[in-house]
Amino acid sequence: MDVLVNNAAVSPRPGPLVDIEESVWDKLFEINVKAGLMLLKLCYEHMSGDRGANVLFVSSIAAYNPISPLGAYGVTKTTLLGLTKALAQEWIRWYQGELSCSWNCENEILLHVVEERSG
Repeated sequence: MDVLVNNAAVSPRPGPLVDIEESVWDKLFEINVKAGLMLLKLCYEHMSGDRGANVLFVSSIAAYNPISPLGAYGVTKTTLLGLTKALAQEWIRWYQGELSCSWNCENEILLHVVEERSG
């Protein structure tokens, strides 16, 4: 396996973090964070170690700059960035490929919120 791309993500209905239901919070982390790690674990032994495989976790600008009222989504994307950095530190001694977290992708939900806020 040469490339693994994790683009799994969901976002709740917009609203304050203090109003989010626990089940919604758990589902966000299940899909936006846990799914990527579980996918990587499934693919790990099939990755091209000598030639170098590439792993890409697709994140969001919200990982760096939370956008109200999508704070919960931003928190999961910040966590995904942290996961990517932790994996990179673990793999740096032997891994020949690239492990990255991209955030420079258009996201219709975030674009809509930004447009609404800028009036």
